[in-house]
Amino acid sequence: MTYAPLWPGWADLTREVIADALRELTDEGADLVRVLSEAIGDDLRAEFCDLDPSIVGWVAMRTASHLGGIAREADADGPTLALVGMLAGQHVQAGEA
Repeated sequence: MTYAPLWPGWADLTREVIADALRELTDEGADLVRVLSEAIGDDLRAEFCDLDPSIVGWVAMRTASHLGGIAREADADGPTLALVGMLAGQHVQAGEA
């Protein structure tokens, strides 16, 4: 399996965004975000144990990146963003292109 980003440099930019966002949080906030993200990551790794963890990680980061962009551009709320993410997953599962 390979990851072929549609936008060159996306991975590096994403890592920069993550680092910047963590720096803006208080130490307590950053710790909370890390604990929550590690728990979600552990769940994803367990649920998709037959897949390469790096691919699962890229899919999770790319999906979150899209949802973050929607949140920023459209001022969408959490439930709407969750719905968009779930519908995107259904679309991929269905093989629609």
